[in-house]
Amino acid sequence: MDEEKSLSLAKGVLQALTAVINIKDHYTFEHCNEVGRLCEAFSSYMGLGHQQVIQMEMAGHVHDVGKIFIEESILLKPGSLSDMEYKVIKEHSKIGSDLISQVEGLGFLSDIILHHHERWDGKGYPYCLQGEDIPFESRILSVCDCYHALISDRPYRKALSRQDIRDIFRVEKGKQFDPYLVDEFLVFIDK
Repeated sequence: MDEEKSLSLAKGVLQALTAVINIKDHYTFEHCNEVGRLCEAFSSYMGLGHQQVIQMEMAGHVHDVGKIFIEESILLKPGSLSDMEYKVIKEHSKIGSDLISQVEGLGFLSDIILHHHERWDGKGYPYCLQGEDIPFESRILSVCDCYHALISDRPYRKALSRQDIRDIFRVEKGKQFDPYLVDEFLVFIDK
């Protein structure tokens, strides 16, 4: 199968997966769509090649696909999660990565999805990777994912102001996020 047909097939499977996300949780569906758009735009801004930009867009669209296996009572809980509930939620990146790795034509997204909740300081999950041990694409996805979560109303809080978001990114620079990507992302969102 040539590369164009393979990519077309992969996009079809991706659309089916996003439809399943929509059935499970409309917020997660909207969030994934917006993160996909952000990943595409930010990756392009960062000068990634055309193929990588497409891959980042696709990763954004399915980065939370593992949440389709999380109970609604946890996924849509309006208050704080218990330690046990948070442990369950943290499994979504591994579940999603495992699922995507089984889909012909989408396996290249597996590591990006798996590591999008790792932190620059090594306090993330699922493997506590730190710094440049975290795949670059996962670091991009992490910034885009967090930004969209912060600008959105969530079951447990209202959207934050643009200034509050900028302050959070500055505080988390070198902790949660790659410092270089924070600097670039703050310039990017101002454009």
